[in-house]
Amino acid sequence: MNEWVEEMTRIGNAAGLEGRFLVEFGFEQLEAKVRELKAAEGSAEVELTQTCGACPEQYDAHILGVPVAYFRLRHGYFAVQCPWGGETVYSSRTYGDGIFDEDERDRELSAAKRAVWTWVQTSPNAMEIRKQIAEARERRG
Repeated sequence: MNEWVEEMTRIGNAAGLEGRFLVEFGFEQLEAKVRELKAAEGSAEVELTQTCGACPEQYDAHILGVPVAYFRLRHGYFAVQCPWGGETVYSSRTYGDGIFDEDERDRELSAAKRAVWTWVQTSPNAMEIRKQIAEARERRG
């Protein structure tokens, strides 16, 4: 239990909540906030390579060189599949048709990266990908 409280406090402090975290949130809200913060933190590992600039705007996503997802925006529908051709882990309607409007690109790509990271960490269908990422981490030291 102490390790859990220490981890919650560390994450809360990193999010700028400075000790208020355990007092202001109940345990369910606390766990939800921790999942959200860990996804935001972990999504930095999701690297995007744009494979097409428009009609459709699309990206390949990798973690440490391991392919994990495919992002595609076409006809105002943005969808992310993990892995390529797999389950849709994030989708939204956008103003942009085959390319994001400038004010939505960062928001949509960030949300999608969080969804990919969460899928990789939690989905039973991502076990092989998790293994490949762990091997890539070992190789990089």
